[in-house]
Amino acid sequence: MNNIGILAYGSLICDPGQEIQAALARRVEGVETRFKVEFARSSQGRNGAPTLVPVEKDGACVKAIILVLKEHISEEEAKNMLYRREINKVCTDRKYKHPRNPGPNTVCIQRLENFHGIGVVLYTKIEATIPVPNRTPQRLAELAIKSARAKAGAEGRDGISYLIAAKRNEIMTPLMPDYEKEILRQTGPQSLKEALCWERLRACLRSAPVIHRRASEGEQEPGMIVTAWNNGAYHKSGAGYGLKISAGDRDRYFRREWGSVILELEGVPDSISVNIDKPSFWDRVYGELISKDIGQWLRSNCKAPWPKGYPPKFSMDLISGNRFSVHLSNS
Repeated sequence: MNNIGILAYGSLICDPGQEIQAALARRVEGVETRFKVEFARSSQGRNGAPTLVPVEKDGACVKAIILVLKEHISEEEAKNMLYRREINKVCTDRKYKHPRNPGPNTVCIQRLENFHGIGVVLYTKIEATIPVPNRTPQRLAELAIKSARAKAGAEGRDGISYLIAAKRNEIMTPLMPDYEKEILRQTGPQSLKEALCWERLRACLRSAPVIHRRASEGEQEPGMIVTAWNNGAYHKSGAGYGLKISAGDRDRYFRREWGSVILELEGVPDSISVNIDKPSFWDRVYGELISKDIGQWLRSNCKAPWPKGYPPKFSMDLISGNRFSVHLSNS
């Protein structure tokens, strides 16, 4: 029986990083943190977005999962992988050394023993940087919106995206309800998804050149915008998911004689093959690229399941022949 696990209660749930993902044996759900957490840190790596960290005052114990690692992974190795993930140095030789005098940006790894049947469960503890007097829904919303307009927004690492993921994972803290309401009040839309799209659009409009032109001869044409699709079942296995392509893009970029296409999904090391020799792709007002692999990709990147009526969108580019790439950055 494996005795090493990692407690995930924030972004780690959906984004454990390449090393931890490769070392993962199973997940234990239905877990609650033994300590209270709250949106109490302004993350430098997310352009100031509020993130969940352990707190001494206020906060709440929240829903979490345990990432149980494979049997050959030692506690020291697990600490190193978790540390590298937290400092954005995955797949390097950086090693964790427990700090004697931790500062405001120091990652500390703590351990729980015999937690939910796992011998040792590790979790990260990093200092709250938003003081209690400033830890208000108004301030959190300001930080989240600002991050959505910055580089973090384009990368999906902003505060609004983080809050959407926390809600999807059924995490709830005392500040969350009013924090969400304040984002909507300050931005105007009726949902967090709409607020995020609006703030990203505002950022694009501010940075866009005044004069636009079409691509001239020899230049690469703009890629397609495709939409996530599901048959209504939302299987955790990824079955029943796909990407929906407009009829115009289907007829322009795809050929019946191919029979299948090759997709390179961002962040996935191996390409996948998707069958297009079927009526669901050619005989409707839009084409459906259906694959369990697409579903697993969507779920692993916290793009599925999505709020009703708001499926995420992605950019798809033709590489050559029947090979295409799909990108997360435009979702």
